[in-house]
Amino acid sequence: MQTYKTPHWTFYSANNELIYSDGKSVQLAARHNACLLALLEAKGEAVEYDTMLLKVWGTLFRDTNTIASVVSELRKHINCGNPSLKYIITIPKKGYRFNNYEEVEVLQDNVQPLYNIQSDNNSTLKIKTSELTSDLKKPVNNGFNLKNKKLLILGSFLFLAFLLSNIDSFLSFKEFTLSKLTYEKGIEYDFEVSRDKQTLIYTNEQKDNSYLISKNIATGEKQVIKLEPGLVITSFALSADGNQLAFIEQKEDRSCLYMARISDSKIQLQEKKLITTCDDNSFLFSIEFSHSTDEIFYAKGKDMSDPYTISKHDLATGLVRNLTSPPTTGRGDYAPALSPDGRKLAFIRDIYWERSSVWTLDLISGETLKLFEFPSVIDKISWHNDETIIFTHANKLLAYSTYDDEIENILKADFPLYMPRSVGGTIYSSAGYLHNAYLSKIQLDTLDVDNNEQSDYLEHTPTRALDDKSYYFLSNRSNKIGIWQNRGSASQLITDSDDLAYATTLTDAGDILLTTTPSNLIQIDKKTGIISILKSDIPNIENYSYSEQSKKILYSREAGESWYLESYNLKTQKKSLLGVSGYTGHFFDDMIYLTEFREPGLWEYNPNTREKRLLISDFNSFFTNKWAVTNDYIFLLDKQNLKVWDRQEAYTLVKTIKLDDTPKHISCDEKECIFDQYRLGSTGIVSLVESN
Repeated sequence: MQTYKTPHWTFYSANNELIYSDGKSVQLAARHNACLLALLEAKGEAVEYDTMLLKVWGTLFRDTNTIASVVSELRKHINCGNPSLKYIITIPKKGYRFNNYEEVEVLQDNVQPLYNIQSDNNSTLKIKTSELTSDLKKPVNNGFNLKNKKLLILGSFLFLAFLLSNIDSFLSFKEFTLSKLTYEKGIEYDFEVSRDKQTLIYTNEQKDNSYLISKNIATGEKQVIKLEPGLVITSFALSADGNQLAFIEQKEDRSCLYMARISDSKIQLQEKKLITTCDDNSFLFSIEFSHSTDEIFYAKGKDMSDPYTISKHDLATGLVRNLTSPPTTGRGDYAPALSPDGRKLAFIRDIYWERSSVWTLDLISGETLKLFEFPSVIDKISWHNDETIIFTHANKLLAYSTYDDEIENILKADFPLYMPRSVGGTIYSSAGYLHNAYLSKIQLDTLDVDNNEQSDYLEHTPTRALDDKSYYFLSNRSNKIGIWQNRGSASQLITDSDDLAYATTLTDAGDILLTTTPSNLIQIDKKTGIISILKSDIPNIENYSYSEQSKKILYSREAGESWYLESYNLKTQKKSLLGVSGYTGHFFDDMIYLTEFREPGLWEYNPNTREKRLLISDFNSFFTNKWAVTNDYIFLLDKQNLKVWDRQEAYTLVKTIKLDDTPKHISCDEKECIFDQYRLGSTGIVSLVESN
């Protein structure tokens, strides 16, 4: 970016900085910086409204009043309080231009440069070059070595993900004093802390029972409320004075928002008051009080095809207003977080169920602004101060500066972190392992289930069994995620390269294994262990299936907020749009079996005749790895059940097997299916105070 000098100020566009001739300076907001840069780059020519919208907001969906507001604010900065200065001229019904451009001197940038890591989706994270190691200051090549295994980079997105997953290699960590606040066995994930740091509200989930707990942090005194079976209480928010608790009760497919009084750190649950209607197939979560406690913000939605929106609920009038309009190419908007000054509402926008972007909504002007994009799903954000938003990723606590437009890694823990919450300078988080997982089998001749021996490891995502009955799976046996091969009585580590730290799928494709990271299809050579990217920049690729017969990958692609099936040929490395709508699918023989995004049912599609027929009406899955097709059966992992339909008996449901735990992935061959089951791990609530 250029530096521009006028008789009254110098504009450092790279740093969003305006330095006046008297030496004083001002840090420009991102929209002001982009607006001024657009005007200066036009060199005195008119910048039309549409061009300004694209350059400043990246969209055409704004009105001219929004632009006028930003230009008015910018004029206050660059006109130096002098009514005679008119650096920006309005061109009626057209746009704006920079006045007296002939007085502008374009300088070579002499500010500290920023090292920009640009992804294919135009999301840029800025990292100061002073914080980079000497190796990272070298020019970026098309490949780099990780533990003697070469990872070929076919696109810049995985390079971004790699740097993020290894961000501790060049960013210094801060020191924190960690204190554990809860000691119950089971899962403590959702929680809330009062502003005075005296009251901690959380749920404790165990295999057979769940509890709502309120704890006085200072005295350790607890109130424990056992919840009735099937009832889930979640998404807590405490009012500013700590006297009101908002929470959500969910049972089956109904969500209800309640409020209850808090007295002496105890929940007066018998006095709870219903705030919203309890509609079927409705889901509410992520609650946030306004600072005045007369409004509540929350995310609401219906099924998977209806993305969540952020809504504002007026507690006095009962009026509910939607604040955001997310696209349908993801789960929508959630986790609203109000800034300390009460002006901005930050929220997360899910992208293709595999990555996240963080936005702010100005509650006064109504302006929305995208802050950054992150190559993994973020569960929660919290304002640490008016300029810093914190969030977690794996075992790292990260902080985004709205001032510097940078992400800093401030803590690397020995365990995963979730749901961060900043209260008065103290950071609270859930910490530990949410799940353990083990592998099970179902024999196709008897439909009997056999469970592997359970352990404290996370062993999941099995591949189909080979002729020698061996198969591959993902596990953390080596204290990091790796690929293992089961050979009956023993298992062998294939690789636990850092390149696979965020792998979520695994498929046996003959001489290679296939896995994915967000938007990237990756192969691992079984003989050499070399890891390389087959194809990059494929949204939703993690929801794929593989055909051994055709050597093709099947996945869905979004177009016009609808989903269509597409294939990728491993031999020719060519993509083909198959001409049929669908969200998940499997090749089997010469047919394609598929599910739709907005309509329940299992369908059969003939690519030759283009005929499509409904096989099972009460079949619903948004995840390819949760169902499978064999010669005789259709299998579906449904909550804690394994459902079996007989293909030879007109697709009749012949068996529903109640499982011990929750399955997520299934792979089948001609004789058996292997699937994983997830059981509860152990987490607790911790506080983190930065050491002096």
